[in-house]
This record gives sequence, C-alpha cells and structure tokens, in this order.
Amino acid sequence: MEYIIILLLILLFIFIVYYIDYKMVFVSKYKVKSRKIPRDFNGFKILHLSDWHCTTYGKNNDKLIKLINKQKADIIVATGDFIIRQDKDIKPALEFFKRINSRPIYFCLGNHELALGESGIANF
Repeated sequence: MEYIIILLLILLFIFIVYYIDYKMVFVSKYKVKSRKIPRDFNGFKILHLSDWHCTTYGKNNDKLIKLINKQKADIIVATGDFIIRQDKDIKPALEFFKRINSRPIYFCLGNHELALGESGIANF
C-alpha cells in the first residue's frame, strides 16, 4: 500500500511539473539601459515569443492572445519553433499571428520550421 501511495505522489508531481512547464504562460520584463541605445528607443517595448510548439492556452489561444495584446509592445520578435515538426500543420501558427493586434512582427525560423523543407517554409 505504501508503494502505491508513493507512486501516486510521484505521478501527481510529474503531472504538476508538466502542467506548469507546458500550459502556463509567464511574462518577464527587462529594462535595458545603455548609452549605445539611441534616445528614440526610450520606452520602446519588444515582445519576444519563442518555442510555442502549437500549445493551446485557453480556447483558440484566447488567453495567450489577450496577454500578448495587453503588453502593448512596439514590435514582436518571434524566434521560431511555433509548429511541431512531426505534425507539419502551420495553420494554427498562422492563425495565431493573424490574431495579434497590428504590430510589426519579425519572425525567424526554428528547427521545427526548417524541418518542413523549402516548400513548407514558403507558406510562412
């Protein structure tokens, strides 16, 4: 009986870690000060998105879209891995980016997008 309880606690711990790691969204804010940055960039907000892997945050990603739009960034930098290499379905990622309030989005491909090959990449 003791082993069953320990096993259940271990499984619960694994589930909690999985949930926190894959289903929760965290916002980190950094202020960068440097004499090398032109004054025109005072208060300039950059939002960085990475390694989304088509994870769903709320129905139709509403939770994530609201959080992104709430940040009121000047630009969005998306640094790849927005799809799952094995799935090869880019539609969820494209729909996701269409729903972000109009801001310039600068996108670079990650290894999962590169795995699509040239024909798949052309769709981005």
